[in-house]
Amino acid sequence: RIVSDLRLLSQPQLETVRHFDPREPLLRALNFTRSLWRQCAAVELHLQPTPLVLGSSTRITQVLVNLITNAVHAMQTVARPKHTLSLTSTTGPDGRAVLQVRDTGPGIPQALHERIFEPFFTTKPEGQGTGLGLAISRSIVKQHNATMTIYSDSEGTCFTLSLDAAGDATP
Repeated sequence: RIVSDLRLLSQPQLETVRHFDPREPLLRALNFTRSLWRQCAAVELHLQPTPLVLGSSTRITQVLVNLITNAVHAMQTVARPKHTLSLTSTTGPDGRAVLQVRDTGPGIPQALHERIFEPFFTTKPEGQGTGLGLAISRSIVKQHNATMTIYSDSEGTCFTLSLDAAGDATP
């Protein structure tokens, strides 16, 4: 399964648009990043049923891997006895599938909430980030007619993805 997942991420042309359960890419991203979060954070999973969505499970996995990786890097900058990485899936009041990645890092200042999505903008020390991850992630989210919002304070950051339910849409 790991080799299959890696093949999909490295060769996106192998995957087509299809109906998928949004919890699948969430769990796949968690597995891909295990070596990152295992040493610094406890993981809380809050997986409730969501509607199926139509799109590329691989591309959504890519977004979630980026969000989890950024969360781990942020948590590593704050000394705490134990950090928490919280992953949630639910159905929003509007019927959309909602995925959340929440960390207990230092938070992102409000003034940077839009800038972090700009290509080549990074809050990491020089040489430790390209500043492309969130820009690419936002582009993938837009391609799925989805939204990505951010909430952040001194207790951490939460990114929320809202994806349209597939309904009767044909892949």
